[in-house]
Amino acid sequence: MSEALITKSEPLTFTLPDGSLKLVRKGTTLQNVAESIGSSVAKNAVYAEIDGQYIDLIEAVQKSGTLNIITLFDEEALAPIRRGCLLVLAASVNQLFPSARGVEGHLTEEGFYYDFATDKPFTSSDLLKLGST
Repeated sequence: MSEALITKSEPLTFTLPDGSLKLVRKGTTLQNVAESIGSSVAKNAVYAEIDGQYIDLIEAVQKSGTLNIITLFDEEALAPIRRGCLLVLAASVNQLFPSARGVEGHLTEEGFYYDFATDKPFTSSDLLKLGST
């Protein structure tokens, strides 16, 4: 185990999806837990799930349970990634076109969309600007 995993006090036990057990110290961040599982897992981690509850990787673990680290390669990662992209798009549009008003944005099976109310339609040039922000 890495030193970061043994510097806190109370030991916790997590059951991983393959049935193996992972011992960590209370207060260890989920990112550190992911690193202790493997560098590839840590590098591709998006969020964690403990006992069915979704938790950010910066959170410190407080109790034992069933742990699943969701990575970029997991189907479950798509919705939060798409939600993040939707928010980045909205922020970019608001930055470049302050008068634009976000009307509606939704996730779809293929990705996401966002409808904006503007004085004039976006041009190809506008889309290029958005892509570079």
